[in-house]
Amino acid sequence: MGTARRCDMKRLAYAAVVLAIALAVSVPASALTAREIVQKSVDRAKGKDETSKMTMTIISPNGRKRVRVLTAWVKDTPDGAKTLLRFTEPADIEGTGFLSIEHKGRPDDQWLYLPAMGKSRRIASSEKSKSFLGTDFTYEDLGDWEIDDYEHRLLREEKLDGADCWVIESTSKGKGSYSKLITWIRKDNYVGVKIEFYDADGELLKVLTTGDIVQIDGIWTVKKLVMENVQKGSKTILELTDVKYNQGLKDDLFTITNLERW
Repeated sequence: MGTARRCDMKRLAYAAVVLAIALAVSVPASALTAREIVQKSVDRAKGKDETSKMTMTIISPNGRKRVRVLTAWVKDTPDGAKTLLRFTEPADIEGTGFLSIEHKGRPDDQWLYLPAMGKSRRIASSEKSKSFLGTDFTYEDLGDWEIDDYEHRLLREEKLDGADCWVIESTSKGKGSYSKLITWIRKDNYVGVKIEFYDADGELLKVLTTGDIVQIDGIWTVKKLVMENVQKGSKTILELTDVKYNQGLKDDLFTITNLERW
């Protein structure tokens, strides 16, 4: 669960999310540069921590559906977010867990726990572009997004689903697997409503769209995310329920010991 990952896959839990973006700010919209808009998104009010239940629907190119249920916990710290995901249904994935610890200025630490193995496995940097448990999200999508790893440019302003948006192109400086991202950010509440992900060859790879955007405890929250791989024809849908903020989550929840406690 950045423009790409700080939007709301990060805030699934996030994740990502990692991907709901920002409350209104006091700076006039006309005075903001593309980078400032993105920075306001990253700095948005999002609570000290968050818990949620999620239903994940994975749709293959031939239309076959697989449904999974999981619980997500996220805690913000001065060094970045800590995220724990735990799958509870169906039986063949029950107990599987994922832990991500962000670090400012250096790579995130990520671990995957599979009950059949009885221990967790660190996700290597070379694996970050791989699919997360057969979904259309990658491990990179679930990690931190460094704003200065990209050059940001305002392409245009337009309406999307009736809302006025900025359309911002973020071009990679050479880090990560995406060559660029194009993000639609609503002007009225700074929520990112659409993101296009481009591969290393500059071709459109995936499109993330968001929906069911509501305020919970005064925090703009995206309760539905759809990630579509346009090259493969697959799709992953995430639907959040029972979202709660500021529950006082303890640091010892986000440890390898707890990840392996199943």
